[in-house]
Amino acid sequence: MSAGQSLVISGTGSQGVATLIAARKYGIGPIAMLGLSKDTARFKLAEEFGAKYSINIENDDPLEAVPDLLDGSPDVVIETSGVPSAIQTAIKLVKMKGCVVSIGISGGKKTSIQFDNLVAKGVTIISAHAQAGNYPDAMKIFNSGKFVTKKINNFTYSLEDLPQALKATAKPSNEFIKGAVVFD
Repeated sequence: MSAGQSLVISGTGSQGVATLIAARKYGIGPIAMLGLSKDTARFKLAEEFGAKYSINIENDDPLEAVPDLLDGSPDVVIETSGVPSAIQTAIKLVKMKGCVVSIGISGGKKTSIQFDNLVAKGVTIISAHAQAGNYPDAMKIFNSGKFVTKKINNFTYSLEDLPQALKATAKPSNEFIKGAVVFD
């Protein structure tokens, strides 16, 4: 992507927020985040980190809301949730000859894709391992101090609290963004 391109990030978890931080670092925008009603804390953090729009897909159809907010379809959609319907929405949402990047893991769920729509629009799909090994750039962003990245890991647990950490991750509260087990 290049500065000034529009972006939609599907998923407000730690990958979505980290994607937002990287996009903002390189001047991408406007940026819209797609999430659920339970993502209030995540939407708040995304807005703090520079997302222009937060769209609750349980209340608003992203296929209608996003083009209205961005004055057209986005150049790129990055899908971080891995939810099969979100991947399908990303393909429908992106502009003609746009790009969909899929980095979310579905947990083995199959995702059907209507290839006629994909081909007719000339969409490029990129999938990649979410931690692509670009540590030098990530460390520059982290060390810049521009983004308070520790807010992403908003719950910490000791090794003794590992069972509690696993429960919190499996059924997160509305305030939960990412948990970390910290070794003393």
